[in-house]
Amino acid sequence: MSANAQKLDKALEAAYEKLTKLGKPEFQSMTDKLKFLINSYRADGNPVGLFEVASETVDFLKSSQKTNKQITQKLIDDIAKAAQPEAEKPAKKAAPKKEAAAPKKAAAPKKTVATVTDAAATVTKAPAAKKAAPAKKAAAPKKEAAKPAAKGKK
Repeated sequence: MSANAQKLDKALEAAYEKLTKLGKPEFQSMTDKLKFLINSYRADGNPVGLFEVASETVDFLKSSQKTNKQITQKLIDDIAKAAQPEAEKPAKKAAPKKEAAAPKKAAAPKKTVATVTDAAATVTKAPAAKKAAPAKKAAAPKKEAAKPAAKGKK
């Protein structure tokens, strides 16, 4: 069960109780519908019916509020707020992440190509590549020192 569905369940339950308490015949069809959908949601955990009837309930309560002052605006707002899909609710602004400023590294000097000009010919020299170090030979395993033979018992 989602948090929105639980909030909507509580808000519609409050609307159901308010309409039942007022006991007017014009409220009967809405109270029956609310009772059925609330019990259905609690039985199977599927809130689809609650969300479908929420806007209808809000409209009904707004029109009934004009003649019945006991239907509060807070009750209507609670249902409307709980019925909003989570994507439409304004998201809380996250605090900006503080990033540690990494020290800037000095740029490596660029390798340049030297050009030597001679009267007879022009030669371009590329920087010499580093020679790979010769591979080291693996060390021979160490021999264990011979242990002295155990002396016999006297």
